[in-house]
Amino acid sequence: MKRPGDQAKLLLVYLLRSSANALSNNNQALGTAAASVSPATAAGHICLRLARQTDVASIQRCNVATLPENYNAGFYNTHIEKWPHLALVAEHVVPREITTPEYNNNNDFYDDEEPNIVGYILGKVEDRVVPAQRCNVATLPENYNTGFYNNHIEKWPNLALVAEHIDDFYDEEEPNIVGYILGKVEDRVVPAPLDNNDNNNNDDNLLKEFYDMTGRRHVLVPTGHVTSLAVLHEYRRRGIAASLLNQLHFNLEHHKDRIRSVGLVVRKGNLAATNLYRSSKFNYRLDEVLNHYYADGEDAYFMKKVFAEDQKKELQPQHQQPSSDKNDSQWQLPRTIWHPPSIKTKRDSDDNTISLEEEEETQDVQVI
Repeated sequence: MKRPGDQAKLLLVYLLRSSANALSNNNQALGTAAASVSPATAAGHICLRLARQTDVASIQRCNVATLPENYNAGFYNTHIEKWPHLALVAEHVVPREITTPEYNNNNDFYDDEEPNIVGYILGKVEDRVVPAQRCNVATLPENYNTGFYNNHIEKWPNLALVAEHIDDFYDEEEPNIVGYILGKVEDRVVPAPLDNNDNNNNDDNLLKEFYDMTGRRHVLVPTGHVTSLAVLHEYRRRGIAASLLNQLHFNLEHHKDRIRSVGLVVRKGNLAATNLYRSSKFNYRLDEVLNHYYADGEDAYFMKKVFAEDQKKELQPQHQQPSSDKNDSQWQLPRTIWHPPSIKTKRDSDDNTISLEEEEETQDVQVI
């Protein structure tokens, strides 16, 4: 996918080429239909160039004279300021030496101080709303801009997961995202253990360290964080949230920085989410109450989970990956995590009628 800057340049080149071809064709047409063109408008030449702030008044007049949708001066100034390479004008330029009687009688066509804009085009580059963003807006009170999602996907690609509903109406250009989870890795400052073997501890090869003003050693421990988790209301109670969280935990445990624990912040009143995190399946524990954490004044819980395997394994250098488990194949992405119950028909032998029965739901967990 091309970056917005590259797209803007390509659009500019396309417009310049298209306009040049149009002008060339127009000049040929003028040669065959000169009788129908007034001498005043045929004099001089048409120049295609980038728009300037001083062109705004002329652009407005061109707009009012040709289109039913009209805009104020600020609209044009904003486009010229934000996307200067996508604001183009066609200017009728008449040389000063032209002194034909026809032109002298119509000399209001050209003004030295105000350009004679006879055409314009305005373009812009904007971030397209990502499908996960729509899922967030529909389910959570805490909403984020497109850059927030792009930043997570760029910095922590293995910790940005989505649940996509694929059916016969699937559109490749617009995936139907019904759930997502975003995670990240950040350094957390913790006091180093006080023991006699501190200087020889293997942590020195893995963790960054520093000393405070009292001489106490602290280390920066890479810690996982669940930034956001959401599932559309109509797709809940299908194990989607649990599958997303499970996959994130797996990816964190296999992260190059050897993540030992993961934390998250949840609203105090969000009982469904709190119960999910506290369940025996995930074993999050309440670590801290954050008073008035949210903008509306509601308190939050900071919950933390320590990966059980971490206490059984020796610390590994940063460049090493944990050894692959035999069951790692079950975490491969993409994979199916749910599909609707199958439908079967049943014929009643008494009245020869046909009814529909739903078989039990199956949850076939796959990783995407």
